[in-house]
Amino acid sequence: EQVAGSKKVFGPLTKLQCCPTSDGAAAALVCSEAFVRAHGLEGGAVEILGMSLRTDNAATFGQPTCMRLVGYEMSREAAKACLAEAGVSID
Repeated sequence: EQVAGSKKVFGPLTKLQCCPTSDGAAAALVCSEAFVRAHGLEGGAVEILGMSLRTDNAATFGQPTCMRLVGYEMSREAAKACLAEAGVSID
């Protein structure tokens, strides 16, 4: 009752049904190229060239700075792995 009765944020979602931006979340619909073509989705489809998943490492808690505590190190490592897998650079 408390969750459903909290302040509306957007549409049917209430404040207590949402997570802070620092918690992070993502979703992707992964399908075959044949599925994309069969359903006329070519204009909205993207090709995934790289992906990576990381979690906190010792640096997160070793020298506690704001940047490290919000996941800077793991985000940097995940980005480096994705770029390498995709064979691209941001330089």
